[in-house]
Amino acid sequence: MSDYNKNMESRFIGDYNGRWGDMSNIIKGIRNLKGYTQEEVAKALGITIRTYWKKEGNPGNFTVAELTKMAGLFGVEEEIFFKEKVTVIATE
Repeated sequence: MSDYNKNMESRFIGDYNGRWGDMSNIIKGIRNLKGYTQEEVAKALGITIRTYWKKEGNPGNFTVAELTKMAGLFGVEEEIFFKEKVTVIATE
């Protein structure tokens, strides 16, 4: 397998019917709701804060592994990142 194909396998590639802006807002919203800073999530993903900041703004650049780690960190299913709209109901 070529290096190009190996790299592409580790990337999030595929059809996404929502908008990348929706995904960005969902990731940012969940991160804030869970009380994480960009720096904390970047550290958990093993990337720099600058790289995380860029990816949060353009989530098509997250790898599958990174989305999986974020879902685990946030305590949500990975599918939530691909929804067009998420409604959060706070309970106490």
